[in-house]
Amino acid sequence: MPRLSAITIALIVAIAIAATTAQAAPQGSQQLQVRLQKSESVVRFFINPNHVWLRAARQVNCQQVPWTRSCQIAREKFTFHRHRAAKLRDMLERTIPMTTNWTRAMRYAQRPFPGTYEWLERISNRECRACYTTSAFICNYQGSGACGPMQFMSGTFYGHADDARAYLTAHGYIVDPAAWNWRSQLGQALTAAYMRYTGQDGCHWCL
Repeated sequence: MPRLSAITIALIVAIAIAATTAQAAPQGSQQLQVRLQKSESVVRFFINPNHVWLRAARQVNCQQVPWTRSCQIAREKFTFHRHRAAKLRDMLERTIPMTTNWTRAMRYAQRPFPGTYEWLERISNRECRACYTTSAFICNYQGSGACGPMQFMSGTFYGHADDARAYLTAHGYIVDPAAWNWRSQLGQALTAAYMRYTGQDGCHWCL
């Protein structure tokens, strides 16, 4: 029977410590990615043919092998990080990064509101083509006073942004609070996509 060497024990401990270092980090996409990579490294370690014996995977329980305690630790770590990695992947998919790029903002809006990209593109291309090439906040100062890629009036944006934010929160999406601003490309994309997705676009853009 293989025995757990001091080197192997040290390696397991090092991986476990590394994998939990960022556990209390903020829930930004970068931090989530770091945590995911660390959990995946632990899972890879325990499924490696050279290390799989540690879990005594073919045995019903760890009492059937001489390295019982080490087997129990290995199983606990493997199970914890396998489930943690799955959860982090889901969280990453539901974390919408902040961006000032309009094309990227429209793409991000497809995660919670699939099927709205072509509509967002069509309206913004008509309303504010220049918004595709700048992160500046462009307004129609000679006309209505509407601003941004979707040429939202301030009142229209804020009249729907809170509902869009509540919808995303209720569905488990994580959005930087700074996005919920009339001057935010991401905020305009998410709010407009929400309105379209829920049938509230009406004649704001008359299409």
